[in-house]
Amino acid sequence: MRTALLSILLTCAATSVRAAPVATTAPATAPATAAPAATAAAADAIVNTFEHPTPPTELRGANLTVASAADGDAAEGKSYVQLSPMTPDANRAQLRLALPRGASAAANAAFTAAVRAPGAKEKVELRWYALDAKNRPLFQRRFDLEPGERWVRLDEPLRAWRWDNARVGDWDEVTSLGLVIATPTVRRVDLDDVRFTGRADEQRNVDWLLALAFADRPRKVAHADGLLVGTDATDGFAQPDLDRLLDGMRRTRAWVRATFGDAVRPTDDHHAPAALLIFAAPADYPAFYRRLGDAWRVTIGAPRSQGYTVQDVATSTFDAKLGPDRPVYFHEAVHTIVARDLRLLAGHDAHRAMQEAIANYLQVCRYPQSLPRGAYTKQFARPIDPSGNGFFKPLETLFTKPVTVREYAQLASLAAYLVEENPKLLRELARGLADGETAGDVLAHGGTTWQQLEDAWLAWGRKRFAADADANVDANAPAFTPPAEFQRSAASSPLSPPYRLRARGSTRSCRPE
Repeated sequence: MRTALLSILLTCAATSVRAAPVATTAPATAPATAAPAATAAAADAIVNTFEHPTPPTELRGANLTVASAADGDAAEGKSYVQLSPMTPDANRAQLRLALPRGASAAANAAFTAAVRAPGAKEKVELRWYALDAKNRPLFQRRFDLEPGERWVRLDEPLRAWRWDNARVGDWDEVTSLGLVIATPTVRRVDLDDVRFTGRADEQRNVDWLLALAFADRPRKVAHADGLLVGTDATDGFAQPDLDRLLDGMRRTRAWVRATFGDAVRPTDDHHAPAALLIFAAPADYPAFYRRLGDAWRVTIGAPRSQGYTVQDVATSTFDAKLGPDRPVYFHEAVHTIVARDLRLLAGHDAHRAMQEAIANYLQVCRYPQSLPRGAYTKQFARPIDPSGNGFFKPLETLFTKPVTVREYAQLASLAAYLVEENPKLLRELARGLADGETAGDVLAHGGTTWQQLEDAWLAWGRKRFAADADANVDANAPAFTPPAEFQRSAASSPLSPPYRLRARGSTRSCRPE
């Protein structure tokens, strides 16, 4: 389904939910219990109990009629609403339900609602969207409702809601909920007692993720400050190894917050950490994403490379020959920090160039052997082929076509240029892309053309690297000066082999089942 369907009701700029290159699995059914089970709790954020008339601005339907019913058959109290689609088509009947003024789900652990599908002959698929003040989807979750006259209560932890494929948000920004009836030819869906319940608990969410990743296998963990490193390769990692990886994530976050200014909008109300998970057995690496997909009720493209990040969960594997200090671990962890603080998704094509620019720049700074300086000395001396067939591509193509491994070195150098020479544009690009603009839009707002940016970047690179041959600079010397946040970091082991800037073989995005 495309989130553009929500534009009927929500009038938002929509983006598509992109498909991962794997087959769809059987739909999961949302857990349900007998409905009359909710009791008011002080921690609950009540969205609507339908006991009192709701203004049309707070309860709005599209392609469905919304009728209040007080026939003695409510799940809770006396009243509920009946949602009757006006068309048999799937995904057309939609409801927008505003949160009361001052209400927030940020402190809660779960979403609950009483629902039923009277007269239905088969399961009814419902899609819930958590929307911001501009009616843009921030989180989404799919539920399958069994047919019948009996009320059931959906009770879903917020950790199982995922970001929209093109936008990152936080629970304190949610101001309304959108409901889409995704099954065709549904006569009616009844809804009652919608609320957020329970107290959010980061440790509980950490335990859930670790169990999903490693089951009951022995594991080692470093967890602090909203960051997590976990592994079941217990013989390969000493605790100081995990602490060093966690420290790298801390330093990355400190650099991001110091460098990107007002483009930094941390998502701190997830009550779940940005995570790096390292698997001992190669088979457990893709198996984790199958389980995560089941938990999210989506299909996640299988990893086909050394490292893989989906939303704010990074993964890799342990190889005893390569040791516990591999550049890939750092690289993938950077993606999670950028997602959480800059709201850029590694799996969204429009964000990927900036994600890879930042991750590869920092990787080259911290692990210089990843890309020897001599590669830049050679390439900056050459003109750029406007057809895009050269090693360096016209900059515009980096942000308008899918990024591949061949562009990683160029993207790293572009990040270095912006950090050193044009930090204002770096911040504007990060914020604009996160807000749904194109890189071309951002440049145009500042009165800059792609050609002007390319000329400035080339001039910087030629000045920096052109004198290397005459000055007998070692071709294996570091290409960039590490940021201050990393200069205090212990150097990686000289035995640590290079992690060349490799492509990820499959999409990082998700699609609903």
